[in-house]
Amino acid sequence: MSDARSNWSSKTGMILAATGSAVGLGAIWKFPYMAGANGGSAFIIPFILMVLFFGVTLILAEIIIGRAGRGSSVTSFRRIGGKFWAPLGFVGVLCAFLIMTYYSTVGGWCLTYLFEAIMGNAASSDLAMLEKTFLKTVSTPVSAILYQTLFLAITAGVLIFGVNKGIERISKVLMPLLFVLMIVLPVVSFAFFALLFNQGAIRNIPIAVLDQDNTTLSRKAVQMIDDTPTAMVAYGIQGMDEGERLMREGRIMAIVQIPAFFEKNILSNSQTRLENYVSGTNITVNGLLSKDIQTAVTTFTAGIQLQVLMKQGLTQRQAMAQLMPVRFDKHVLFNPHINYGYYLSPSFMPMMLMIFVVMVTVFAIGTELKHATAREWLGTGNGSVAAALAGKVLPITAVMFLISLVMLVINFKIVGTPLNGSLAVILAGTLLFILSYQSISVLIVSLLANLRLSLSIGGGYSVLAFTFSGLTFPIMAMWEPMQWVSKIFPFTFYTDIFVDQMLRGTPWVYSLPDLCYMSLFIVLPLLCLPRLKRVCTEEKFWGRL
Repeated sequence: MSDARSNWSSKTGMILAATGSAVGLGAIWKFPYMAGANGGSAFIIPFILMVLFFGVTLILAEIIIGRAGRGSSVTSFRRIGGKFWAPLGFVGVLCAFLIMTYYSTVGGWCLTYLFEAIMGNAASSDLAMLEKTFLKTVSTPVSAILYQTLFLAITAGVLIFGVNKGIERISKVLMPLLFVLMIVLPVVSFAFFALLFNQGAIRNIPIAVLDQDNTTLSRKAVQMIDDTPTAMVAYGIQGMDEGERLMREGRIMAIVQIPAFFEKNILSNSQTRLENYVSGTNITVNGLLSKDIQTAVTTFTAGIQLQVLMKQGLTQRQAMAQLMPVRFDKHVLFNPHINYGYYLSPSFMPMMLMIFVVMVTVFAIGTELKHATAREWLGTGNGSVAAALAGKVLPITAVMFLISLVMLVINFKIVGTPLNGSLAVILAGTLLFILSYQSISVLIVSLLANLRLSLSIGGGYSVLAFTFSGLTFPIMAMWEPMQWVSKIFPFTFYTDIFVDQMLRGTPWVYSLPDLCYMSLFIVLPLLCLPRLKRVCTEEKFWGRL
C-alpha cells in the first residue's frame, strides 16, 4: 500500500489555505463589534499579543506534527507519541466536525441570501423586513437543509480534487477575492473621492485683474496674487464691465481692481485702496479668495513700505510702527449680505425635485412588472411602447412640474431669494430637468428589469449628482477627469442655470448650452425602447421584483 500523500505545491498556497481556515466570519463581522464593546485599543493590544503567542505557536505546532507524522491527525499523534496519544487526534477530528456543522449552516444561509439577492428579493433597508426574511430563512427546514447540503456538496467537490488541485487552487482564488472585498474596494472608494478632491483645498480659482496703474509694483502685486494657492489670474481686463460680464458667464469668481497711482502712493507711504469684487454664489470660495488676496496684497505692500521707511533713516522697529498697509475693500456681488439661504436654494430645491422624479418614475414603471401587468400597460398604447411610455410618464411630468412651481414660489416669495435673471429660463430648465431624470429612470428600469435594484441604483445616482454639482466643491477646482464625470448628471447643468438666473442675472443666451446639454438626456428612452418592450412582453421578467 502506497504511503504517498499530496503535498502543497507552494508556500503561498499553504499560507493562503491556513489563512482561510483561521479567518472566519467572526474575524470579519464580529471583531469590530468586540473591539468597540471592549475598549477599542485596550482590546486590540491583548488580542494581537494572544495571536502572536498562541496563534503562531499553535500553527507552528500543527505544521511540526504534520511533517513528523505524515498522516491524518489520529495517525500523526500515534506515530509521534504512541497509541495513548491517538485519542487526542480523534478530539481534533471531532472539533473539525463541529466547526463544519456550524459553518455549513452559516454557509447555507449565505447561499440563500445570494440566490435571493440575484432574484431581487433581498434588497431592502427595512429592518423589520430583513428580520422577517432571516427568520423565514432559518425556520424553513426544507430550504435550510437544501442550501446547507448544497454548501457541503461544494465543499466536498473541492476536497475530492485533493490538496494541490482542490484546496490550494481554490484558496489562491477565493482568498485574494476576500482581500479585494475587505481592503481593495474600500481603498478604491477612498481613492475615487481623493481624486475628486485631490487638491485637498480649493485651488486655482480663476479671477480677473483690472490694473489701472500698470507699473512695476502693480505687476508684482498681480504676480503675488497669482502665486496664492486659491487664486489664479486668468484674465487681464480693461474695464469693470468686461469683468462683470465674465463673472456673469461663470468664467471668473472675483475681480481685483488696482487703482491708478498705486505705486506712487506706496512709495510715498500714503494709503491706497484696493477693490476686490467677489461672487457671492459660493460662500466657501468667497471666503477663501478674499482671505488669500488680502493676505497677498497686504504682505507685498507692507514689505515695500518697510523698505521705503528704512531708507529714510528709520530703524526697522520705527518703520514697523508707522506702516500703513493698503486698505482692502471687499464687495460681494450677487449675494451682498452673504445670505446662506441664497446658497442653499439652488441645491436643496433641485435635489428634492430630482429624488421625487427618479423614485416616482422608477416605481411607476417597475410596479407594472412586479404585478405582471406590463402587457396590459403596453396594450394601452395599442402595442406601441413609445405611446404607452408617454402615457405613463407625462402625467408624472405634469405633477412634478406643479410641485416645482410650488418650490419656486416658496423660494422667491417666502425665502426671499432674488431673481436677477429670466424666470422663463428657470421654468424651461426645470421642465427639461424633470424630463431628463425621467429619461434616466426609464433607462435604469429597462436595463435592470428589477424594481428594488432600480430604486437603489437611482438613489445612488441621485446622491452622486450632488457631489459633482459644484455646490460643495467647485467643478473648476476638481481634477480634470472628474470635471468630465460631472457632465453625466443633469443636476450639474440645472444648478448652473439656477445660479445664473437667480443670483448672477446672466443673459438668457448664456444658459442655452446648459439647456441643450439637458435636452440630450431626453433621447435615452428612445435608445432603450426595444429593451423595454421585451421586458414588458416576456413573462420571465414579471412578478420577481
